[in-house]
Amino acid sequence: MSTQGEVLQERIGDAIELLTEPVAMLAPARLSASEFITMLRDVEHLGRLVDAARIALAGEADKRTQGPIDTLAALGFASAVDAVATLTSAGDRDAKRRIRIGGSLNTGTSLTGAETG
Repeated sequence: MSTQGEVLQERIGDAIELLTEPVAMLAPARLSASEFITMLRDVEHLGRLVDAARIALAGEADKRTQGPIDTLAALGFASAVDAVATLTSAGDRDAKRRIRIGGSLNTGTSLTGAETG
């Protein structure tokens, strides 16, 4: 795993561990008005960060099926849609949408390592 991948995986694991219990115990009706407003806004922001990562990773899935080695097929997946749907428990329709959007937003890497548009 790359250094970026290791750091991100560690941070995601930390976030899951940190948020699991408070989210499970969330009782919105018990929040004050200001707590409710702040939490609604902040949780939306967090969700958008998570959605951006979901889309970026799904968009990469399709790229991993192209080229000389289909890394997802080597792991037993029939397609990028199958991999995303299976690994995320999303439906095929949602997996296709994530892959399409992510593919249009992600940058690529050329054979020389340069970033492509």
